Amino acid sequence: MWSKRSGISKDGSVKHLIELTDHLCVEAVWIPQENGVNLCISCQVGCPNKCRHCATGTVGFERDLSDLEIIGEVGLLLAEHGDGKGPVRVLFMGMGEPFLNYENVISAVAGMVEKGLIGSAQDAIVSTSGIASGIQRLATEKIRPRLAVTIAAVPDEKRVRLIPTTKFFPLADIMSACRHFQTMTQEEIICEIPLIDSFNSSVDDAHAIADFLSSLTCEIQIVPFNHFPPSAFRRPDPNGLSIFTATLKSRGMKVAVKPSYGTDIAAGCGQLANTDASSPSTVRQ
Repeated sequence: MWSKRSGISKDGSVKHLIELTDHLCVEAVWIPQENGVNLCISCQVGCPNKCRHCATGTVGFERDLSDLEIIGEVGLLLAEHGDGKGPVRVLFMGMGEPFLNYENVISAVAGMVEKGLIGSAQDAIVSTSGIASGIQRLATEKIRPRLAVTIAAVPDEKRVRLIPTTKFFPLADIMSACRHFQTMTQEEIICEIPLIDSFNSSVDDAHAIADFLSSLTCEIQIVPFNHFPPSAFRRPDPNGLSIFTATLKSRGMKVAVKPSYGTDIAAGCGQLANTDASSPSTVRQ
């Protein structure tokens, strides 16, 4: 496999197009932080879920990545850029649904720990669109990454318009799986809200989300929508984002607004869609 830079952001993030041995491609992003680096990596070529807030859903699905290919993504990015002289954090938030490639993702996390690419399994975050069976299964793993679950919107009738798998894994099943996970592990769950103007960004939406999550120990991470063609969704304006965040905090929720990195090169959350590489810099593995 080899990697080419396909964009360098003004914030320092670098997007890579990674070609696999069968010539299929995925994207991954190296994101420098004040302390260390975040690596946003992919686990599938495309994604079968077709979530409407994510550009990957527009490119179709080809296949799962193997555990060695996933580890290879991390190795390529670190070989090109280094670790930023601090912790390496691996985010399964690129292309693909991790819990639809469960065995390879968990094996890859264990392999990264064994090879010293990350300090521990908790330096990896696996983000799922809400595959309840995968959440329950993760609770049984001895080498276990952190769990992030995309809640997006409440109730099911609204959420399914954004995340079609809701019809197979409704919110009640997701909540049951999350409670089971916390009973088994005592670990905080990250609950992600991709925030879209005039869709799930109202005060009423915030209260509905707070009601739904009130029984969990969680951090709500708000991810303002990052545009990609041909989506008609819009990013919330700063005032709307502020009101939404304040409403959740007024309900006693732990809330953070997730920074968007690399949006000027289509490398932000929800923007990865195998765009063409443009830089001659290439790393092989």
